[in-house]
Amino acid sequence: LFDNYMQQDAHEFLNYLLNTIADLLQEEKKQEKQNGKLQNGSIESDEGEKTELTWVHEIFQGTLTNETRCLNCEAVSSKDEDFLDLSVDVEQNTSITHCL
Repeated sequence: LFDNYMQQDAHEFLNYLLNTIADLLQEEKKQEKQNGKLQNGSIESDEGEKTELTWVHEIFQGTLTNETRCLNCEAVSSKDEDFLDLSVDVEQNTSITHCL
């Protein structure tokens, strides 16, 4: 991704860096677990496989709950989705706190 002459911004670099670090840490934990050296917490991914939690997840990960309401029966369903970044629209002459 960053080994060419294409222009990238700091946000893309941070996402790339966090994802790469998390992947490396997860692979390291997987190797240690296979060698019998580690017993630690994990979370289940959408594909049903376990994903080891890392310090990247503890610091940067959040959970977004999407709720959908049926207009006919008023039933509400919700789904939790983990994220490492969240976009917040900041209008001109306002603060981030105001936009949250």
